[in-house]
Amino acid sequence: MTQEAEVVRLGASPQTPQLGPAATPPRWFALAALALFCTLGGCSLQYRAPTLRVVDAEVTERTDAGVVIAFTVEGENPNSFELPLVHVNYALSLDGKRVFVGERLAEATLPSNGVQRVHLPAAIPTDRWSPAKATAETPYRLTATMVYLTPGTLAEILFDVGVRKPSVSLAASGALHVGDVFSAPVITTDKPSEARTTSDPEGSE
Repeated sequence: MTQEAEVVRLGASPQTPQLGPAATPPRWFALAALALFCTLGGCSLQYRAPTLRVVDAEVTERTDAGVVIAFTVEGENPNSFELPLVHVNYALSLDGKRVFVGERLAEATLPSNGVQRVHLPAAIPTDRWSPAKATAETPYRLTATMVYLTPGTLAEILFDVGVRKPSVSLAASGALHVGDVFSAPVITTDKPSEARTTSDPEGSE
């Protein structure tokens, strides 16, 4: 039986309110405010979505229980205003098998017309992937969805009530050099990281 990847939460992430007839008054207020705002011509703010790319993948920790691979993702903001990053959901596959699913607070802001790097660690137990049994260059696939906030009081209100949460996605493939795994420092511990497991999603893509 194929084992399933673990979801790891690194920090709390905002909860999305449920849509439906039982929507709370703040949601209806936000929708009404949006309609009025747009009617008065206030929806004219134009912006371009940021872009994401993987710039580095490094094995930062190795134990008898597993390894930690840290991905560095660079976000580029083409707008003349800042875009605060809120949280990111991401998943990693090695050799075509999903070995990690996690989410964490982004804790970063994309500067206007600039770039910002975000680090996404993936803790992989040895029962899901063993470098000793891997090829010299192990193919990986990293997918991520990063939620961000656009400027304006109304945008914040709509974000807070779950009406509008802009996001940008990433899908990157590459090769992990297994030699880098064995050159990583060995740490004596029961777990490859201190991340807390919360649930199990699908085990393969």
